Amino acid sequence: MKIRNVLIIAMLCVGTQAFGQFGLSAGASVLRPFGAQKTFVGGHLSGEYSVDDVQTYFGRVSIYPGISDPIVNLGGIQEISTGSIYPIDFTTKTNYTIISGGARYYLGDGYETGLAAYGGSTLNVLFNSVKAQYEEFDETKFILSEGFTRKSNVFGFGAGLQGGVKYGIIGLGTVYMDLGVDYLFALQASNQMANYSPYLSNILFQVNVGFRKDIGGF
Repeated sequence: MKIRNVLIIAMLCVGTQAFGQFGLSAGASVLRPFGAQKTFVGGHLSGEYSVDDVQTYFGRVSIYPGISDPIVNLGGIQEISTGSIYPIDFTTKTNYTIISGGARYYLGDGYETGLAAYGGSTLNVLFNSVKAQYEEFDETKFILSEGFTRKSNVFGFGAGLQGGVKYGIIGLGTVYMDLGVDYLFALQASNQMANYSPYLSNILFQVNVGFRKDIGGF
């Protein structure tokens, strides 16, 4: 958790050595892992510094609440007194937290006002939590069998491409929409429970819609 908090602060502060306009953004986000049968809906917060009206550096934190998988898996519980193993059903629930940062380049009216398109590359850090939801059992008499846990934490990192459009009005702010595709070079799970989630993938598609307010320059 401490590592995640440090990364969030660092990515939102990307570009602190840059000069120019600084903006804060917030909005809605949609995530679709490649091969998954469901779409995650969440939100994001961003910070963006402009080097000039063409180039900026940004950091973004996107949070997607957990989605339960309807597929029932077969696990095991062990009787404390005898060591006997009995089957037990469970489902999983998966969430996503994605921290992204990188450079953007604007075409058209530029970063601050008017209509413009933008795009660039990103570096991404991902955190997942896969929780197992077991059917009820007497925990005074049984424990989970070896290999079965209540939670698995997943860490990943990768890179991606992003593109979008924005429209800004002086004194009001900027509305924007962007799309991104990310590839995760590695996914590391704390235990095998993560293998039961159908929502983990190395390829992620994201759509973001939001509002940016510029709060001054540096």
